[in-house]
Amino acid sequence: SGAQVALCGPSGCGKTSLLNMLAAIEKPTSGTICWDAAELCNMNARQQDAWRRHQLGLVFQQFHLFPYLSALENVLLPTRFIAITPSSAQRERAQMLLARVGVRAHADIEQQRVAVARALLTVPRVVLADEPTASLDTDTAQIIAALLRELCREQGSTLIVATHDRDIASGFDAIYDMTHGKIMLRH
Repeated sequence: SGAQVALCGPSGCGKTSLLNMLAAIEKPTSGTICWDAAELCNMNARQQDAWRRHQLGLVFQQFHLFPYLSALENVLLPTRFIAITPSSAQRERAQMLLARVGVRAHADIEQQRVAVARALLTVPRVVLADEPTASLDTDTAQIIAALLRELCREQGSTLIVATHDRDIASGFDAIYDMTHGKIMLRH
């Protein structure tokens, strides 16, 4: 709990597939995936959705933001699955997160920063981030990665980041290398 783990490997090695299985978006061809007492493979789609909604924050490689929504509306989107209207506390948290990541609530979308704020809105136990800095220049990538790590640490969320960038991975508690279908702890 609260650990920060980097999963490193070249493009195409399976990092995204692994994160999707950890999030119950894809099913494994064999074996099971358990988070505490929750065995994801035995849940139906509705149970998996509820589990994700209450346990996970997701930063996808393709950010899945809606360009016709403001930054604030994109961050508040997960609340729409729970209630028709976000609560005032959720709106305040979304505005605080946007400020922390450096985005004005009604600004044009800065995808990485908005995606990070959206993933953290519900104070998830686990945040899964798939190449969250892949399309950024080196300096901005370092800033976004440090910000994601800092915010997760502050709220006690476990963070698992898939990245091919070894510089981004260097600040994590543990680094796992994924090659040829195997995952190995880097020493």
